[in-house]
Amino acid sequence: TANRLAPTLPTLAESFARAGYHTGGVSENPHVSPATGFERGFETLQTLNGFRGDRAWVVHTARQWIARHAQTRADAPFFLYVHFLDPH
Repeated sequence: TANRLAPTLPTLAESFARAGYHTGGVSENPHVSPATGFERGFETLQTLNGFRGDRAWVVHTARQWIARHAQTRADAPFFLYVHFLDPH
């Protein structure tokens, strides 16, 4: 559909994953979610439902992801995408 990322377009997360990076994403924007095809390339993509504007959740979830990465894959490079709604 028109509301999904075209499967032929490469994503930044896919590029990092192909280069051997551990990839994760945290988003409070429902347009950056599996429902719109943005999960491609992410090992994990954590999202909120709806426009809740929960900055604390985003920061907490991102910090948890970084801590897990440090415990399990400290030697591997990582790409963590963090999306806040505040600029809107």
